[in-house]
Amino acid sequence: MDGFWFGTQDLDCVLDTSSKLSKRSIPLRSTIEYAHRLIFYRGKIFEWGTTDVGYAIGTAPATPSCTIDWESTPGGTSVCGVQTAERFARSYEDSYGHYNFVLNNCHAFANRLARLLWTHQCSQWQRPSWLRTLMRNASRRREQSVPSGKRRHQDEPVIVD
Repeated sequence: MDGFWFGTQDLDCVLDTSSKLSKRSIPLRSTIEYAHRLIFYRGKIFEWGTTDVGYAIGTAPATPSCTIDWESTPGGTSVCGVQTAERFARSYEDSYGHYNFVLNNCHAFANRLARLLWTHQCSQWQRPSWLRTLMRNASRRREQSVPSGKRRHQDEPVIVD
């Protein structure tokens, strides 16, 4: 099993802003922390919200001029192949929607990718994106007929074999 690490970059540097906003001490891995969050897994850096296509995958961050503060210990371990994380990143917008500074930001992306890696739910991201979309839509139709107290949480993966 290989570890994955969380990292952050100064958001003013990533956004290249000239004015600094005051930083607040928010718990690590919060979805509203004033920083840009990344995941490092099997030699690649995974990001969301920094490029025209939404995601970035590479051996360097999308904004290489900004330093990355990596956590000293892995956030967890995974048996998933790096291709699983790549497919997740490429299909993230189809699965979770467009980037939103508050509701669907880099922190939400990092937490969802970490959850996928940590739970070893690798197989669901090995299907083509069109098939995942078809299965997700079928699952949503089924959920509409389930009593509201029995619905799954929106971040839980839909696994259909």
